[in-house]
Amino acid sequence: MANKYYITMLIIFLIVSPLQPIYAQGKGVLDDFLYSRDINVKQRSYRTIIENQKDFSIPILKELEKYTQDQTISKNVPNELIYIASLIRDKSYLPSLIKIIQFNEYSEDSCVYNCPIVFALTLFECFSDFSVPANLDVKNTPISDLEKILFNG
Repeated sequence: MANKYYITMLIIFLIVSPLQPIYAQGKGVLDDFLYSRDINVKQRSYRTIIENQKDFSIPILKELEKYTQDQTISKNVPNELIYIASLIRDKSYLPSLIKIIQFNEYSEDSCVYNCPIVFALTLFECFSDFSVPANLDVKNTPISDLEKILFNG
């Protein structure tokens, strides 16, 4: 009986262990894209992400979720993160994007001229079966802008 347990655990380990370096590599490439000041590094990372979207879905989701945990850090969401999420358009990103657009701290700093999150949610609305939730506060400028683009546009 113990042998079956060890064999089962070995099989699980052999299946899961190769995934950890992929996630770590994905996280490193994503970090290069989001935070590097070197344009060549950013471009190389961008191409890697776009060419291997499935490998980067989870690291992007984890990064988005990080910024939804605390409103005070939401103003620091990298625009690149919002843009890459909008290009990949994985529906698992939507709860985080909806949460971020509702944070005043994000809106005040990131939506002065063009607003990355309005762009991202507009793409989701236009190219998927996603609809903007009706219960969003339209007094929040990015939400008002989003509604103007989608419903008056």
